[in-house]
Amino acid sequence: MAPKRFLKTLGERINKPVGSDTRNIIIPIDQTTYKVDKATIRKRALIFFSILGFGSLFQYGYGWALHYFGGYSYPYTSPLFLPEDRFMDFFNPAWYAINKTRSNYGPFSQLLSNCIAHFIDFSNGPYEARHTISGVLSLGAMVALFWGSIGLLAWKVLEQVTDKEGVAARITIFLLIFISMVVSYPVIFTIDRGNYVAMTFVVLSLAVLFLRRPLLSAVLLGTALSLKFYLGLLLFPFYQSRRYRFLLYTIAVIVITNSIPFLFSVLFEHSKANLFQLLPISEGYFSGWSLAQKMAWSSHLLNLFFSAIYPIQFFFGVDSARAAIPVIEKIYMFSIFLPSVLFGPWLISNVVKDLEGRLFYVTVLTILIAPNIGNYSLCYLLIFVPYLLASGDQTYGNISIILLALCLMPKNYLTLLVIGSQRVTLQALINPLILLALFIVPFQKRLGLNL
Repeated sequence: MAPKRFLKTLGERINKPVGSDTRNIIIPIDQTTYKVDKATIRKRALIFFSILGFGSLFQYGYGWALHYFGGYSYPYTSPLFLPEDRFMDFFNPAWYAINKTRSNYGPFSQLLSNCIAHFIDFSNGPYEARHTISGVLSLGAMVALFWGSIGLLAWKVLEQVTDKEGVAARITIFLLIFISMVVSYPVIFTIDRGNYVAMTFVVLSLAVLFLRRPLLSAVLLGTALSLKFYLGLLLFPFYQSRRYRFLLYTIAVIVITNSIPFLFSVLFEHSKANLFQLLPISEGYFSGWSLAQKMAWSSHLLNLFFSAIYPIQFFFGVDSARAAIPVIEKIYMFSIFLPSVLFGPWLISNVVKDLEGRLFYVTVLTILIAPNIGNYSLCYLLIFVPYLLASGDQTYGNISIILLALCLMPKNYLTLLVIGSQRVTLQALINPLILLALFIVPFQKRLGLNL
């Protein structure tokens, strides 16, 4: 009877919502989040999805026109990674896992890669695995889950913007919202790379949508952080909101999920030597990558620091420019990264009072300062679109939604630098500035700004 009572109690805790409104669980945990009327939400949604959808399609159409009418080829015709390396962020980790090769993935991600590898035919290597039926089905399953979670967000937005519309109208609106999200730059980039950000997005979006179910949300959030350690700053808003039990559950999930691979290695592989292989490689920022590679596929503030390399090279030569790169990285780490990690979440909590808002701005801060994540991480911001549509000051909310749409659409029109097949465009400098503007929106009044 004791196990039955335990399972019954656990089920009740998972399904017990927080707050008085139990009619719709998938709503922000703080009812103060909803400060605007439906007309304003509709206006913001129209602005956001128009900019995002048309801006993204125009960029892809521009690249197509350059190819068919201008005679240009990659990298000028695409905002995406190398075509020959397409989907390899999905197949390489699985290949490393079955060959006991260390990677920069954490223990839980490596366990997941090992599970995926058992469904893929690697007999001819990882690149050929992309063309096998098992490889296509495995990658397709991840993409389907990714699109499914985006569909859930689109449904959430649909509930916000519709009232008494008919079925046909609701289906049309849903499809427009869904397509606008799917064609956004970070979503296309994530699928093109096959990166595990897609799986992290699925779990993290559910964790945010089900915040009113603390135990379930904590399990989901802990799983997301186990997949991508750099999202660890998301723990701070729960501490600052005094949700200590939630925080304890989340940390417990992180510890358990990352302990399981070590346990499996000892029990089933009977080899302690494999334990070392489960530890992620600790390397410098994109060790061995060229400056173009460091800037081309990211949106962090370090790009602005790296832009100083070009005048150094112009006035002092190539050798001086190369020697300046590690110096610039160290300056950035001590002047921007470490202070932001230490004080950024605290500053956010002093200005933003609702939990979802704190989570959103901490996510913006993470993407803005972390030197080792690519543009696919921008898709995490889509999770908070329902929150931004329905919250905040009238003026600040409109500004935030416009900035977010501009950030998520591709802007690879003006080329700054090309080294081989690596092309640095104006987007590498514009996106950090847009993210910075988005981050300081809630601080406007205190800073005396008028954006």
